[in-house]
Order: sequence, then C-alpha cells, then structure tokens
Amino acid sequence: MRKKTVLSVILPITGVLVLGIAGFLLYPRLFQPYSPFGSLDMDALAKVPEFKATLDQLEQTRGKLEKEMEEALKKENPQSPRTEALMTTYNQKLLSEQETLLAPLIGRRDACVAAVARERKLDIVLDGRIVVCGVRDITRDVIKKFRSGKEFPPADMTVASAGKVGFVDQGKILELGQVRRVHQEYMQFYKELQVHFEAEARGTSERYQKELMEKYNQALAKKKAESVQPLFSRIDETIQDTAKAVGLSLVLDKPQVLFGGKDITPLVIQKLGE
Repeated sequence: MRKKTVLSVILPITGVLVLGIAGFLLYPRLFQPYSPFGSLDMDALAKVPEFKATLDQLEQTRGKLEKEMEEALKKENPQSPRTEALMTTYNQKLLSEQETLLAPLIGRRDACVAAVARERKLDIVLDGRIVVCGVRDITRDVIKKFRSGKEFPPADMTVASAGKVGFVDQGKILELGQVRRVHQEYMQFYKELQVHFEAEARGTSERYQKELMEKYNQALAKKKAESVQPLFSRIDETIQDTAKAVGLSLVLDKPQVLFGGKDITPLVIQKLGE
C-alpha cells in the first residue's frame, strides 16, 4: 500500500518535471514576441565558398600591389610630391579591384537579404557584429538563398518600413568640400611638423628627441582641437537634429544597415549647407 502511495506521488511529480522542462525548452520558440529587426552574421557569410574565394583573390591582389608600390617608393625621396602620388595611385587601384571583385557578390547578398526580410516581414536587417540580442538571426536563410543559384530581384532599401531607425552614409559626409578642406589643412600641418621634427631631431640625444616628440604631439593635438573637432561636433549635432526632426530614435552608419531604415544623408548634407 505504501509503495503504491509513493508511486502515485512520484509519477505526478515526474510528469510535472518533464512538462516543465519541455515547456522551458519550447517557450522561446512558441512564445517569442515578434520583432521587426533581423541580423546577418557577416563573418559567417565571409566563409561561404564564393565569398572566401573572392576575398582570397583580393588579398593576393593587395599583396601584389603593395610590393609594386614599395619597389616604386624605394626610388623616390620620401618628401617628394611623387611619393604621395604613388600612394594615391596604389589606393585607387586597390579600390578598383575591390569594386570589380566584390560588387557582384554584394549585390547578390543584398538581394538575398531583401528576399528573406520580405518573407519574415522584417523592417530592418542589421550587421550582426553590432547586435547583442533581441533580433532575429537570418544568416542561415540568407546563405541558403545565396547558394541556391536562383535569381532574386535587386534589393530596394527603401521598400521596408523605416520605423524609427535611420542611417547616414559617412562616406558621403567625408567627401563634402568643407570636410576635405579641413582634412587637407590638418594633413599639411602634420607633414610640416614631421619635416621640422626630423630636421631638429637629427643628431640629438634620445631624451631630447622624446621631449621634441611630446612638443610636436601637443601642437598636433591643438591643431586638431581648433579645426577638426569643431567640424565633426557640428556634423554630429546636425545628424542628431535631423534624426529628431524626422522622428528617429536610432541612427547608424550605412554599412551597418543591410536592409530597411531611413536614409537621412541628403537631409544632413542640406543642413550642413552643401
């Protein structure tokens, strides 16, 4: 009789435990609240054979161009204007190779992201490297579509509901005339300081060179505080004011937003007076 009583107590408890564990395991799937945000693991995508092969090819090209530049620079005076021209040419060639090799893959990636976002009814898809939690990971679905061989319509980043998330193309901001002028002035000042330092430090003690370096670093920091920082503070304030005016609660850099969001770059540029 006692054995039967013990069993009658143990079995319900065991049943409750089993149901409890099952419920705990299934809860995230059954009751996960809908989120209009998605994320893509860019590191995982880079390991996809098509991407990996292209990135390896790009790395080989970069190494080849770098060696060519180093050989060319050996024949030039470091202070010669031609040195800067050679480095500019190297950067342009590398950017051109990146565009040629990566553009088709990035276009297909964006089309696959857009297709998955529409299927999942997502408003925004973010670069997974900036996400900690709270969004849906669509990496598997995107990779599956990417490798399927099927064609998908080109991504239209304006199709999705913008919600309260926007983005700014910082590349376009950095190309503005006022930004380029300040950058050029700062770099010119830096080069002049470098020439003066090398001339003044030549043949002196290590201690004096260290003191001299501190002096020139202070001059460089002062120049940055006087010219560069005020401009970028103004740009930050303009972005914040623009975001507030259009009702955004979050603004990211464009590469971090793979789908959706509101592009406020034109409004920011307009407010900056260009």
